[in-house]
Amino acid sequence: MKKIIATSIATVLPIFAGVTPTFAQTPLGDGWLSDVQGNSGLSNMDLPSFIGQIIYTLLSFLGIVFLAFTIYAGFLWMTAGGEAEKTKKAQTLLMNAVIGLIIILAAYAITNFVMTQIGLSVDAS
Repeated sequence: MKKIIATSIATVLPIFAGVTPTFAQTPLGDGWLSDVQGNSGLSNMDLPSFIGQIIYTLLSFLGIVFLAFTIYAGFLWMTAGGEAEKTKKAQTLLMNAVIGLIIILAAYAITNFVMTQIGLSVDAS
């Protein structure tokens, strides 16, 4: 189970991080570093935007983890077969997943507010 989760994380995380492929066939001539920077999407990104992008990526990943826990809890509940102990475990897992979602949404709201305020204070200087 841990290997499946680790493989899923390693597969999905680069997609949400905005990773773009860099081709090995590109000759290293003058300005190759600026080409890499331009292809990465970080050429005109200031620090608050960069930090906000990292936090947004992490919170998106946590949303995927919430979805996985919810599906797993639903699977446990549906396969409990009327056993009270398995049903209780599934309900507890589902409740903890919902509490985690609330924490994720609160973290996103706080992060969005703080990064907006930092961005406004940086622009005002």
